[in-house]
Amino acid sequence: MQKFGHMSIRHARYGAGFTLIELMVTLVIAAILAALSAPYMRDFITRNKVAGISNEFTGSLLRARNEAVSKNTCITMCTSTTASNDLPQCVAASSDWNAGWVLFINEACDPADTTPAAADLVLARGAGATHYPLSSSEADTNTITFDQRGNIRDGGVAGRFDLAEQMTHGKFNRSICLDRLGRTRLVDFESEC
Repeated sequence: MQKFGHMSIRHARYGAGFTLIELMVTLVIAAILAALSAPYMRDFITRNKVAGISNEFTGSLLRARNEAVSKNTCITMCTSTTASNDLPQCVAASSDWNAGWVLFINEACDPADTTPAAADLVLARGAGATHYPLSSSEADTNTITFDQRGNIRDGGVAGRFDLAEQMTHGKFNRSICLDRLGRTRLVDFESEC
């Protein structure tokens, strides 16, 4: 009986770990699975980045509209390359919203007002990733002014904003439509609003 007990201890000792071949097969299978899932992971990351940027942009538009209604004044949203500085300014004649944007109180309701005072600043967003350009479909449209009712003030841009990602050759491109009433909706890339 002791001999039987001795053999079972020895067999238990040898069965406690992996052999080198078992470990190598496991690593090869893991490498194959990683290689197969890499394109899907890239697509997942790109799709989420595009969704994040479009949600941030539409959220900023909604915030500008809500601030205009709640404060009973005009709010301007404009492109800005200095959105990360202490006092950002609007960029004249630019349709590149990827450079950043600012929201500020515009009591005069003048769409041409592009110099917010520090006390009037509502939001400043810095430049986005260069692989995800966001631009207006109309040339030189850099200002959106919402009036007290939440509508776009005359002289402000309404139309389509195109988000064209370059990581998967445009597979997840989308467009954001903004109507004169200040409402937004997502549409297929470069579709008519």
